[in-house]
Amino acid sequence: MVKIAEVIYPWHRAEVKAALAELKPANPALASRVDALSSKLDQPANLALGGFATSPDGLEKDGDAGGDQAAIDGNPKTYWDEEDNRNLYVLRVQLREHSTVGCLRVMGFQQHSYAPRDFQVLCDGKVVREVAGAQYIDNWLTVEFPPVGCDTVELRITGSYGPSPAIRELEVYEKTLPK
Repeated sequence: MVKIAEVIYPWHRAEVKAALAELKPANPALASRVDALSSKLDQPANLALGGFATSPDGLEKDGDAGGDQAAIDGNPKTYWDEEDNRNLYVLRVQLREHSTVGCLRVMGFQQHSYAPRDFQVLCDGKVVREVAGAQYIDNWLTVEFPPVGCDTVELRITGSYGPSPAIRELEVYEKTLPK
């Protein structure tokens, strides 16, 4: 059950939490895995997981990029990247369901190298935040904005560190993450 729970928890948080509450493992190694998974369930849910990513900018993927979905697959080894040296890059995430969002996190390809620098955040087509000269910390950028209900979250990227704005992970949250 723990193996299954470790795979499905991003999409079935409530069910996994309820199942783990009933589980009382005697094996210390298994108990440790259950504790680790329980702590993940106490963190805010990444609303991008299970969503559908597109890039309606007409550009093709570049190099070893994994395509649009790679930006929201929860795997930092995969990434979204498109043709170099373009004026506009667009990455849109259709959320699994209508949600309230107020924070996103971007993991660039590398610290200030092939990462978004200047962009707008749009929710259902309305600009909710503009970012200029983004400063990443350990290759992560957190962008907060007033909470808004929406079905889609979109980045319209007009500037990058390097020839294109590769994204290893785009995470979307209801509110600011705890420090």
